Parts: sequence; C-alpha cells; structure tokens
Amino acid sequence: GRVLARALLGRARGAGFDDVFLRVHPDNAVALRCYEGAGFVRVDPDEAAGWNAAQPVAYVWLTWPARVTGTP
Repeated sequence: GRVLARALLGRARGAGFDDVFLRVHPDNAVALRCYEGAGFVRVDPDEAAGWNAAQPVAYVWLTWPARVTGTP
C-alpha cells in the first residue's frame, strides 16, 4: 500500500504535477492509515468542506505536504 502510494506520487511529481490530492471515504480507516503513512496530510477542514459541498459523502481529503493550506 504505502510503497504503491509513494510510487504513484513519484510518477505524478515526475510528470510535473506540483499538487497531489486524493480523497478517501471516511469509513476507510485502512486507506487513511496507508496514505498518511506514505506522507500525505489532511487538508484544512474548511477547505475540505468546500470540496465536499457537491459530493455524496463528506470525504477525507489529503494532500502531499508540498502544498499545505496557507502556503503557495
């Protein structure tokens, strides 16, 4: 899990993507542990609430630390 997440992140970064986000169903604790163990962090709750406005579920949104709310 974590190795795959890091490999996919490396490919995204290698392709020139500066920002990497993902969403996880809030009941999927295994996936949350996996992604957080790979270095992803949860986005600011206010920002996540905006992204969840049109979603059927209040997903947990994560980002790679290169972009944390409040930083360019």
